[in-house]
Amino acid sequence: APTDAHLKGRYGPLEPWPTVAVHATLLPDSRIISYYTNDATGLTRDNYYNDQDGHDLTLVDIWNLNSNKHVRADNTRTDLFCSGQTLTADGKVFVAGGHLGTLDGVFYPGSRHINVFDPVTNTWTTGPEMAEGRWYPTTITLPNKEILIMGGSSNSTTIHNFIPEVYKPSTNTLRQLSGASTQALNFAHLYPWLHTAPNGKVFYSGPGNHIMYLNTSGQGSWEPHLNRDSQWRSYGSSVMYQASRLLVMGGGGNNNTAVTVNLSAGGMQVTPANPMSFGRTNHNATILPNGEVFVNGGNTSGLNFDDSTSVLSGEIWNPSSGMWRTVANASVPRNYHSVALLLPDGRIWTAGGGGCGTCTINQQSAQIFYPPYLFKKDGSGLLADRPRVVSGPSSVLYNTDYTLTVPNV
Repeated sequence: APTDAHLKGRYGPLEPWPTVAVHATLLPDSRIISYYTNDATGLTRDNYYNDQDGHDLTLVDIWNLNSNKHVRADNTRTDLFCSGQTLTADGKVFVAGGHLGTLDGVFYPGSRHINVFDPVTNTWTTGPEMAEGRWYPTTITLPNKEILIMGGSSNSTTIHNFIPEVYKPSTNTLRQLSGASTQALNFAHLYPWLHTAPNGKVFYSGPGNHIMYLNTSGQGSWEPHLNRDSQWRSYGSSVMYQASRLLVMGGGGNNNTAVTVNLSAGGMQVTPANPMSFGRTNHNATILPNGEVFVNGGNTSGLNFDDSTSVLSGEIWNPSSGMWRTVANASVPRNYHSVALLLPDGRIWTAGGGGCGTCTINQQSAQIFYPPYLFKKDGSGLLADRPRVVSGPSSVLYNTDYTLTVPNV
């Protein structure tokens, strides 16, 4: 590695990928599931964009990072493009919504489908249908193991889906939160940013500039909201880097601004943060094991399919100092339709970008970032010794103490 790898990290080689990885989830067994639509680059999706035919297939890839082998596990029921996904409490991948196209000449893109992927059997099962379709929804697993489904474009004339729904895995049923309609709120319905707060409620942090709490019990209810800042941060990022602490950054064009939000004691205290070195929209933000936040990709124009203003340099934010530092450059742009995931060994897997049929910006590739903490601090460019767990329990229960023996830390 370069001699400044302990300061800036480095990227590994650019690797080909079976599809433009628009969606990706790290599975409990350390494999990565990724998918886009019914072909590798989105050509057939573009062809069927204004047609409800051809939306019953998604090419799904399962990658084993240890063997570097890819296995197909296609979904033959739903076009999962722009669906919302989360891990269930027992390690399955829960996927809500997807793409339908139009109906009778009117744009109703949202699918009502729920699909669940079992990583043990590599198979998909069908869940109950939602009350209305969702395209660009967000899903989040709640402390009681239920799953909140919110936002997205509908399959009805309302365009947006205003009523949240909650899925109960134990009964395979859905209930609507009729008391928590978003219709009259200052609310961004396309991939709303949701976080489980320490008080057990769900916190909405954007992309719109209002922030608020959702109580998911019963029929649901919203608590009083306030302005986060003056920015409408479309295609920005929000991460909970510590319990009760959020970092919100970028979005909405050439925007390098950031704020922190403190949810302690159920509050919503907003504080301006130091700006990023680059304006970024369509970027990714990943929480690192040491509590820092790694930001990669994005562009300064805010346009979805634009690589001409791409930001190749990454940045890392330190929550203790509040400072940003620039790190290594990626080999290719990662803009709209890109993803980034923290791997179990502390590296960052980055992939995707593009996905617009025949356009030239389709990034059918992946690249792994090695953060600075993986290298010796002597400037040798050598990897540092990794912690070695020599003893520990094979399993632990929630909210219990356990002991690991790690002699070289």
